[in-house]
Amino acid sequence: THFIAELAYRSEWPIGFSCGLTALSLGIAVAGALAGLALAASQPRSKWNGLAGGAFLGFAIAAMHYIGMAAVQPAILSYATPYVVASLIIAAGGASIALLCLAVDPGFRGISIAATLLILSICGLHFTGMAAVTLIPLPTIEADADNLTGAPFAIMVAVVVTAILLLGLTGVVASQHQNRRFRLLADATFEGILFHRNGIVTDVNAVFCCLLRQKRERLIGRRLQDLLPRLTDTTPSEQPIEGELITEEGERLPVEVLTRAFQHGNVVAVRDISERRAAEHRI
Repeated sequence: THFIAELAYRSEWPIGFSCGLTALSLGIAVAGALAGLALAASQPRSKWNGLAGGAFLGFAIAAMHYIGMAAVQPAILSYATPYVVASLIIAAGGASIALLCLAVDPGFRGISIAATLLILSICGLHFTGMAAVTLIPLPTIEADADNLTGAPFAIMVAVVVTAILLLGLTGVVASQHQNRRFRLLADATFEGILFHRNGIVTDVNAVFCCLLRQKRERLIGRRLQDLLPRLTDTTPSEQPIEGELITEEGERLPVEVLTRAFQHGNVVAVRDISERRAAEHRI
């Protein structure tokens, strides 16, 4: 959005864009987005992490915009403060609400709402920021020979944007493929499988969902203690212990629990022993 908007900008005199500041603005956008999303996804996942990560993301995008505008040469940029403040509020506020929605609902609905809000906040930032600026030409100063103008700038934008989109798409496809294979393997087991990090559920298999009679999306992000209240010690141990699984209706289901360390946290295997308990009771 930012670089295409710069390509679309027309002035009464020839302008270019400083290579150094343009590259810096792009680097800040990529690094800031990575840091903001990592903060929002950090464990334990919470609404506050979503708000903080979104604010960081919004301010990083705002920094990209204003540093990118500073790359315009030869000119002096004059800004209307109310519009600048409004653009920062739109960017940080919109991104915060977007990642908050994602933290509350990590399913498809939450992703759709978060994506829509993030698009609106970024577009709102750029168009409000462009309304805030007035370019004062410096006709007596020649443009730097290293400045990007016209076709070279358009080619650079096309190459960089295409590369970023392809890298993102490749990462998503690879991640989805790996997750799909991993989930198929987990769903093929006979026990309920739960993955958690620092006591926060990160994933479950189909058997675990059947035991609790809940959808996977409703379980991810919940506290392990709420589902297995007797499992007070989350330290990995392959010795089976007996506990109770709290279902959606508040029913207490007797289970046998085993825990083991995992690459991205801990894995908990849950086996329904209600039939065994009933047999012991009859004996």
